[in-house]
Amino acid sequence: MSKTEMSKMPKEDYNNWKKSYLINRKAKKFNRFKTFILAVLIVFSITAVLYYWNTGELQFLGKATDFAKAKIIEVKDYPTTPGYFKQLATYEFTVENKMYKGEFVVERKIGLREEGEYVKVKYSTANPEQSIFVAVYKSK
Repeated sequence: MSKTEMSKMPKEDYNNWKKSYLINRKAKKFNRFKTFILAVLIVFSITAVLYYWNTGELQFLGKATDFAKAKIIEVKDYPTTPGYFKQLATYEFTVENKMYKGEFVVERKIGLREEGEYVKVKYSTANPEQSIFVAVYKSK
């Protein structure tokens, strides 16, 4: 509404218009705030799911877990790009006198691994076949 239209408007109509305008403005502000909070929650949720998926923790979500010391029993080198390779390490660990196996890709940041080294693994207490590599022990 332009200033000329407002000046032609009776005082009572102007006051009613101003009151409804302020109420609508407050409602729009609140709606923008709700939209912002919803967007933040969605971004946080997507980030959390992607993090858990990327680290392998998604398989343990809502499950009881424990840690075990595992021994690397086999290391295979495989080429990635010309002149480079990665390692695929197979480990085994014992839970309640039963042997379980798993494997992980050795990343550059943890260095090359050898057979006989020990690593820390996380496993599901309900199903120890579900396990992931967590860390490398510095000494045997």
